[in-house]
Amino acid sequence: MTCRSWAGDRFGVGLVDVRTPVGVGLADLIEIGLRRNPRRAQLLVSTVLGKHLAVDPRVAAGFGRLLGALVARRLAGQDETPPPTWSAAARSTIRGVQPGALLDLTLDLATVDLAAVDLATVDLAAGTGADHSGVLVLGFAETATALGHLVADQLPGAAYLHSTRRRVPGMTVSAEFSEPHSHAVGHLLSPRTPSLLAGQGAVVLVDDELSTGRTALNVITELQAIRPRSRYVLAGLVDVRSTADDRTRAEVAHRLGCRIDVVSLVAGRIELPPTWSSGWRRNSATAPTGRSSCRSVHPQNRAASNRGTSNRAASTCPGRPTCRRGAGTGCCQTNDPDSTAR
Repeated sequence: MTCRSWAGDRFGVGLVDVRTPVGVGLADLIEIGLRRNPRRAQLLVSTVLGKHLAVDPRVAAGFGRLLGALVARRLAGQDETPPPTWSAAARSTIRGVQPGALLDLTLDLATVDLAAVDLATVDLAAGTGADHSGVLVLGFAETATALGHLVADQLPGAAYLHSTRRRVPGMTVSAEFSEPHSHAVGHLLSPRTPSLLAGQGAVVLVDDELSTGRTALNVITELQAIRPRSRYVLAGLVDVRSTADDRTRAEVAHRLGCRIDVVSLVAGRIELPPTWSSGWRRNSATAPTGRSSCRSVHPQNRAASNRGTSNRAASTCPGRPTCRRGAGTGCCQTNDPDSTAR
């Protein structure tokens, strides 16, 4: 299917759903943005994260908690097909029929201990309301810090920690890892209690998108060096990893002697036209200016000031009535050559 954005119409970028466990597809959860970057021109801009596009807080919280509910199912050994009520609530929420439907459902899920009820009479997932003490949830800066917190909130008893790009005076850095080819490759983990990283429970690594999974695999490698664990879960709103990327995940798991699962609201792939590179370089340089435009400090350019260059990037959305805070609705053009996906 062709994505619904200006980028899809102008350049022929396509979104293909492969697995939709909660009844929503890639076109429901992301829009395609563009940037002047020879390595990777397209950006996946979430429509439910609330980070770059304005969204009803109930929608953002509902989908974040839904991801946590799917993680709870996986940790409990449940299959990948959730109850029909989950899909109904997700569709009602994303279509604006009942924006709070998904949040209401997931809040109920988090408070029910299914070990104490008759599962035949309850349309919930086993393990959702269980005690997850010992589980550690990690959210990746900058985009998934709040998303990771929502996932952790759906796992009663779990601890939460997000990565950071900066060193804080007086805080010990317990682990460092890299985000390949990012605008700022370094990530730091600085828990107030360093022993948090030395537990034995499962670790859930949360990001808004899983494009290759390399960042998460780097984290797992670092954590295994601190304290070997038997299980990890990669969790993302969307999963567009390739078959080769998934083979790499399996190889890393085998090498480290651990289990690495993947959970997402939808899995699929991004289809780019054969002439993408030359077409993007040619067309982006002459893209017409629409009825409105805006200039904003784009997340991909925040590190630019550290390199002695401007940290402001023009975001122009041709043919769109508004720019919706400067990212993702049609094009998200930035001159940062170092910024690529995770």
